Amino acid sequence: MVYKIDAERDRQFIEEFRSQPIGHHSPGLQRVLNILRHDPTGYQVILICKVPFAE
Repeated sequence: MVYKIDAERDRQFIEEFRSQPIGHHSPGLQRVLNILRHDPTGYQVILICKVPFAE
C-alpha cells in the first residue's frame, strides 16, 4: 500500500510536530514523516542548516 499525504486530513500533524519535533510521535505523524523522508532511489537525504533561516 502506498501512503500519500492528504492536506486536509494530515494538517493536524503540523502542530504536533511543531510542539514536539524530537521524541515519540503519534502513528499519524510518523506516517507523514516516513512519506517525507522516503527517497525511492534508496539514498538517505539530509538537510544541513548552517545559519537558521539564512543559509
